[in-house]
Amino acid sequence: MRQRLDLNRNLCKANPMLTDPIELAERQAALVQRCIAAGRFDSVGEAVRAGLSLLEERIMLEEAAKDELRRMLDEAVASGVSDLSLDEVMASIKSRRFGNVS
Repeated sequence: MRQRLDLNRNLCKANPMLTDPIELAERQAALVQRCIAAGRFDSVGEAVRAGLSLLEERIMLEEAAKDELRRMLDEAVASGVSDLSLDEVMASIKSRRFGNVS
């Protein structure tokens, strides 16, 4: 079951496109209500903004990880063919990341 919550009007004034109410699952609405009751947030809008900040941070971290993987793949392709076995490559990676791991 979903619960409909109206966003704080101040949040909506910042962007007229945000005038629609949002729907939260019961557990999400209960979490917001518990956080407000505990004094963690002053309003639903504040809780939503905090959640969106975390989402934004997660998206940025995912994009950075994808960029790093692309860079590493490009570097690997540019390095050419290796005479090492897969086990030797994995051991080398573990050694560089975690020190000497057997």
